Amino acid sequence: MNIPEPTGIVYLIDDDPFILQVHRELLGSVGLEVRSYSSSTSFLETYRPGPHECILCDLRMPQLSGLQLQAELLERGVETPIIFITGHADVATAVEAMRRGAFDYIEKPVHGQQLLDRVNAALPVSRQRYQERLQREVREARLALLTPQERRIAQWVV
Repeated sequence: MNIPEPTGIVYLIDDDPFILQVHRELLGSVGLEVRSYSSSTSFLETYRPGPHECILCDLRMPQLSGLQLQAELLERGVETPIIFITGHADVATAVEAMRRGAFDYIEKPVHGQQLLDRVNAALPVSRQRYQERLQREVREARLALLTPQERRIAQWVV
């Protein structure tokens, strides 16, 4: 029995309702599940990392900017791929976003196929990072079960 591959979830964060609608329709047209947020803070209130997803985020927003959102996610240990979109590109901001691990940085106006290509490239990365995180958590849980003496022996063996 073949289990169908999940299409993925795209978290769309932008303070412009028109952009939210256009991107939601585009991404939804290829079978992606899209969850829209008009602010980074509303996104953070409900977000729980999953196995096959990416974040599509405007850089300039009131309250919490895209870079501030990225910093908060990194502090929480979240490694979900983030694709930044901006109408006000500058080199320093792009460099900072990429240095912190952004998956991509796209300037507005965004070509629809370019957006779909970048999202489709980010989703497998999300799945790989999620699997690695689960494996890391399993290893840490197993190590936590060791007695101090067993832990010393394991460190010595390594």
